[in-house]
Amino acid sequence: MELAGRCRPLDGARNLAPLTQRPCVWWHYRIQKKTSSGSPGKRRTSWRTVNAGRSEQPFLLDDGTGECIVQPAAPRCSTAERTTWYGDTPWPRAAGRPRP
Repeated sequence: MELAGRCRPLDGARNLAPLTQRPCVWWHYRIQKKTSSGSPGKRRTSWRTVNAGRSEQPFLLDDGTGECIVQPAAPRCSTAERTTWYGDTPWPRAAGRPRP
């Protein structure tokens, strides 16, 4: 089953994306480190995931005919918004570590 619509937080709930500190209803992140191996002339570059996480806080979804509560721990969520950050530190300097 697939649901689509506008999302909003449950009353009194607050969910901040750990890398941007922006309020949202759902987030997913993956931190990767670029690694190189091999000899000069035959260098191979790859990306290794060093940290990842996703929110599990429930939120409301309104499809125009009614509302339902989404429990994102079980279903696969997707969004049209995506932010990519490149830097020399594992976390963006303006953000803190994710909440446990």
